[in-house]
Parts: sequence; C-alpha cells; structure tokens
Amino acid sequence: MESLRVALVDVDAVVGFLPDNDGAAGVAMSGKNLLDAIGQTSVNHVVLSTARNFSALSNGRLPVPVSDARASLEEYARLLKLPVTFLHIGLLYEELVAYLLPDDDSEDSLSFSFPMGNSRLAAIGLDDIGPLVLALLKHRNLYLNRTVGAVGFDGRCHEYARILRDVLKLEVRYRHLPKEKFAMMPFAEAPLKANWFEAQRLYQTDSRIEMIETYALHQGTRQFRQWVTMNSVRLRDLLGSVSQPV
Repeated sequence: MESLRVALVDVDAVVGFLPDNDGAAGVAMSGKNLLDAIGQTSVNHVVLSTARNFSALSNGRLPVPVSDARASLEEYARLLKLPVTFLHIGLLYEELVAYLLPDDDSEDSLSFSFPMGNSRLAAIGLDDIGPLVLALLKHRNLYLNRTVGAVGFDGRCHEYARILRDVLKLEVRYRHLPKEKFAMMPFAEAPLKANWFEAQRLYQTDSRIEMIETYALHQGTRQFRQWVTMNSVRLRDLLGSVSQPV
C-alpha cells in the first residue's frame, strides 16, 4: 500500500477499474488497498467501478462473488468518506455478441441464450465508458457520492436479436434458457454468470432513467443499433462463417 500512496502524491483524480479475472478476493483486496491509499492523500475525486450486491438482494440465493466484492468496496469508500462517484457497468455489447452460437435447430442461424425471459437487459459499448468517465470527472461537484449507471441501450433480448438480424442480414434468434441450464454451459464462470443474469431479471431497476443520464453526460453514447452498424463489417466477418444471409 505504501507504493500506492507514494504514487498518488499530487494526483488530483483516480479512476478505479479492477479486472474480473482477479477474482472476488483479488478485487476486494486490491480495491481496499487502493481506497486506503487514497484516504491518506489529497486526491480530489475518485470514479470507482462498483456493482450491486446480488447476494444481499437475494438473501444469499444468488451470489455473484466479483459483483458482491465490488459492492463491498462501495460501502467501504462511503465509510472512509472519500470524494467518490460510483459507476455501475452492466453487460457490454461486446460481451453479448460473444454469446452468439450456431443455433441448435438450424445450421444456418445464430442464437444467444440467457435466463432473462422477456425482461430488459441494460448494456453499453466498451468505447463509451472512457468518455463517460471523463464527463463525470469534469462535473465532479454534481456527481460526488452518487451512483451512476452506464447504459447505452435498455432493451429486451429479442430486441437485441432483431437489431443484429436487421443490420447484419444474418438470422439471429434469442432463446430464453432457464438459469439451471445456463449454469451447465461449457465455460468456467457459467454458474456465477447464471446467477448474474437471474439477479438482473429479478432485481432490475429502471435502467431507462440511467440511460437518459448516460446520454446527457456523453452525447456520443451509441445505442445498440448504432454500435452494430459501426462494427458491421467486423461482426459479419466474425459471425458470417456460421450463418447464411437472410
């Protein structure tokens, strides 16, 4: 922590993004060390990426350890009375597209499957996070001790599928997948990600209000259709090999 404190001498603002691949314990430890170091300096503003505590919201039924660790950092920063703005980032557009797979029922189409039913799913493009953070830093006094949700689009999953289909001219479908089946998907974080989606479905807030604030802060924030259009060549190259044009 001493090296962190020294590095922060004469620093006016800090932006804290702790990588998920550090795991919950790594996020909690690194985040606490960072906040303790900031508390011993004259840093004027911190923008910290945090999250909702899904374990607490669900009475322990839906733990999402990394998100819950981020939520604990939010509580700790408030305890230390740091000059902080909290930024909640949900799903990235890039993550959503990564879930597209060949559809089981048709060799010529793609699908993505989440345990979201017909609920809304808030998302944003990765490249819009930086300008949003910059805007928060510029408007420090308005956003101290506030939580801001980063939202570029707040649609239902079938709307995401329709946009991909319309722009890319590929057959794309959304299929609801129960949480228990999603948890059995063949990647290591599937059980925890299943909890994350289920918590989003059950305890979601009205992200449309957060979307309005996101666009007010960064007017260039892209809706999902804009993002797909801007990346259409790359996405067609990535996805077109497993699907035929519609």
